[in-house]
Amino acid sequence: MVSLRKKKKAERLGNYSHFDVHKWSDYPQVKTVTDKLYNILKKKKLVDGNTKIEKRHLRVLLLDLYAKWTEDPEKYTAIYKGSSYYKQNIYNALHISRKTVKLVDILKKNGYLKQFIGYPHEIPERSRKTRIRANKKLIDLLIKCHMEPHMIDQAPTRVNIVLRGEKLIVKGKKGKKVKKMGEEIDYTQDKQYKKLLRTINKLRQDMCAYNNLIRRTFIAIPHFPKKGIQTRNQKRRIRINHSKNFIRRIFNDSSFKRGGRYYGGWWTRLPSSWRKRIRINDHKVVEVDYSGIHIVMLYALKGIDYWQTVNKDPYDISGIEHSETMRKLMKVILLSSVNAANRDKARKAILYEINIEQKKEFYDWYKNSNIDINKIMDSFVKFHEPIKDMFFSNMGIELQYADSRMAEIIINYFTKKEIPVLCVYDSFISELRHRSELIEKMHEAFREIMGEFYRGKDNITSQIKIEEKDKIDEKKRRIELNLDRGAKDSGKVIELLKGMDLEKRSRIYEPRLKLKVDFEA
Repeated sequence: MVSLRKKKKAERLGNYSHFDVHKWSDYPQVKTVTDKLYNILKKKKLVDGNTKIEKRHLRVLLLDLYAKWTEDPEKYTAIYKGSSYYKQNIYNALHISRKTVKLVDILKKNGYLKQFIGYPHEIPERSRKTRIRANKKLIDLLIKCHMEPHMIDQAPTRVNIVLRGEKLIVKGKKGKKVKKMGEEIDYTQDKQYKKLLRTINKLRQDMCAYNNLIRRTFIAIPHFPKKGIQTRNQKRRIRINHSKNFIRRIFNDSSFKRGGRYYGGWWTRLPSSWRKRIRINDHKVVEVDYSGIHIVMLYALKGIDYWQTVNKDPYDISGIEHSETMRKLMKVILLSSVNAANRDKARKAILYEINIEQKKEFYDWYKNSNIDINKIMDSFVKFHEPIKDMFFSNMGIELQYADSRMAEIIINYFTKKEIPVLCVYDSFISELRHRSELIEKMHEAFREIMGEFYRGKDNITSQIKIEEKDKIDEKKRRIELNLDRGAKDSGKVIELLKGMDLEKRSRIYEPRLKLKVDFEA
């Protein structure tokens, strides 16, 4: 039996995120603290390599440790010590190598950070990466050099279009086979993608423009808890983190026609009840999403206009409990059914969501409701009988590509107009004043993509759902910005921000170097 002490240690070490090799900053304060610490180490003859390269590695490491500390002083960085993590390709814009591992060991020995050594295992799920966290000695040095959270940025040449290979089948716990995320493919060096480079380059330029707009935009939530809010994973919490505003498009299965959705941004992990409270440049927002978009697409493939023919909530099935929790479970069933290759895998995926991934949402309700997953799956498939042959067909990744193309049209349109729109898969958040224009563009994008992917289906009806924050007393509105944990002038920084006009305030988040595309087709 695991002792209580070991259990608590495991819980502490479970509060982590991975080492980010793309953390960067050109602020003079960051350069100053990097130089100062490097000189301390050099006097002790602990570093003796190429000064420029070692300082670059040290700067990235310090920024990552500081970013974790500002988010949560108890949060760890999980860092790989193996060389395979530090591949020199387009996904490592700053060319960070295993020199980082040497610096970690040096800082540990000199009392600048705490370290728990990880260990490998033949079963990947049982491997543990090394955990590190800044000690008071390091944090005091960073604060003394006037380092602030808004100085944390991303490398300007970080790749925003990612291509992953097919998922691999590996041995999991108890010898079970599990899927492992496909490796990232350097499409600039692979000959089979040479003809696509011009198109890929255009995608990267569009994403650069979008990321630069997001970085100039002030995005916050009034009265957001300083400790963050609980995620589906009991060990993790969501916090507002302005250094996590970088957006990428991720394509799958070695193809630029599979996946392609937009990922990144701290708001993507928020539940819808919190997303409605977001403020963009201090303005209220509206969230608009497509209703049952994948169901509508599947029906369209059969030549059926779902909203004209069926015209019923795709998750509202007779004989099944009508509740918000059941509706959420129905969405899980749909996603699992179109993404799985067969019924058994779909069922396992659903139970995984109930028992592990979304345990807080479903477990107690599921346990006390005496629900039969097989019967619910049968009812769902029966209700959608016209498309029953499309369930358990592994079509989900293709549907994601279609909805990602809709998102591309919407985001590029508003980016050119300098109007920030936040994307959460097939849902879009904008300032309330742009509501009508957003709705119109969403319908237009739907028609265009339906015509492009499903010939002759551009007249298929789309339906959307609108979410707005309830009216609140304006006098009670305030935005709490946790920008300066531990800084001596913390009160001054917040008061200064509150007194700034929007234009000046936005400059704080404007990067010194804009993101850019670093290769030509």
